[in-house]
Amino acid sequence: MNDINLLDTPALQSQWIRSTFIEPLPRLVTDGYTMIAYMVIAQGIETMGAFIDKKPFKARGQGAARFALALEKLFPARYSSFNRRDFLYQNLRGNLTHLSVGSPHLILGTRADGIKHLWYWRI
Repeated sequence: MNDINLLDTPALQSQWIRSTFIEPLPRLVTDGYTMIAYMVIAQGIETMGAFIDKKPFKARGQGAARFALALEKLFPARYSSFNRRDFLYQNLRGNLTHLSVGSPHLILGTRADGIKHLWYWRI
């Protein structure tokens, strides 16, 4: 059991987030897997929220709250403003995690596609 990485310190959590969520993204995009990169991003946001809330990591029913918490605490304020009424959680994280498709209310692309960051269709 001593060789198991429990991720019980902020340093270990940060390293794990970098190696699991951040570092693979450029290659996924370069190799043409933009949608999978967005899946990793969306799920990673929720995971980061799980690291900073006070509940057990495997606590059920915490997805929306953890996603919102990560946006509020770890991202610029405009991200939280886009998540009002769980908009980003439902249209980004929910659609990609559960359906493996984007949302008609978000445009997912890359800078190479000429897409502006945080540009979306208003409901």
